[in-house]
Amino acid sequence: MEFIVKKGLNSPETVRAHKLFGSAVFIECGVHDPENFCYDHHSMSGDGSRWSLSSAGMIQQELLQRREMPNVVVMNHIRHLDNIVSLYLLQYRRLVMHPETSEIVSVAELMDRVGPLAIASLPRIPLSVLETAQNLIPFKEWEESDEKLQEFAILAIESLRGMVTASRKQAQYELLHESDDGKFVIVKSGEPLGNTLYNEG
Repeated sequence: MEFIVKKGLNSPETVRAHKLFGSAVFIECGVHDPENFCYDHHSMSGDGSRWSLSSAGMIQQELLQRREMPNVVVMNHIRHLDNIVSLYLLQYRRLVMHPETSEIVSVAELMDRVGPLAIASLPRIPLSVLETAQNLIPFKEWEESDEKLQEFAILAIESLRGMVTASRKQAQYELLHESDDGKFVIVKSGEPLGNTLYNEG
């Protein structure tokens, strides 16, 4: 995937005049036109459709529906959580159905809709995963060159990928009783017990 940062792309006129319009994915650049791969919910009408999602939610829906998406992505800023997740989805499309991916998309969605007030109700692990990726990008991103922002964005999505695909213990074991015949344990798990025992060996 090729990733381009162009901070001057912030209106329908600048996007539609861009040489890649219609052949690249434009994220939060000031025009919402899914037919031409432009996703910006801030410029949409409130029609109640699935396009009222954030850019991350929209792109996830497109990929889940197996729409062929261009391999070039254009953004005018990257630090917002839904923008980082959008870029991650387009770079690692094979992970779109991964349960951890769905969780970080939902967290980015809620943060985008509600803002900082949403933090109190969000799961801590996916939120910390997103904030870790976000903190790899300078707060004053507008002071950085487009080329530097590209480097920061790549670091951020690599951080997301690493944390999404990292193995995580699915069960906790508590020793209950020992005897000459063996050990007995209580297994605490948030997923189906058979799957947990199999995966944990």
